[in-house]
Amino acid sequence: GFMEKLDSVWIHVNADDCERTESSPATLGLTNMAGVFIMVAAGIISGVFITFAEIACAKKRRTDEHHSHLALNAVHMWRENVRVGPVRMNFY
Repeated sequence: GFMEKLDSVWIHVNADDCERTESSPATLGLTNMAGVFIMVAAGIISGVFITFAEIACAKKRRTDEHHSHLALNAVHMWRENVRVGPVRMNFY
């Protein structure tokens, strides 16, 4: 296609005119990959914070549901006592 034609015109035709300065393949060093490691570390740290926030929200939601359940039970007991009358309890 078009890219192969460009390769043959610009790269393969005059390849012998260029001198080779390195015989080893080009590799990326740690300084070149530092951005990747920083992004991975930032992702892990933000994931930990989000996990703790989700756990805290779930715990608060469970506590609120428990308090709501206790309040509802207290209202039901109060209504029953109002309807029936006070219960006399003998503790002795």
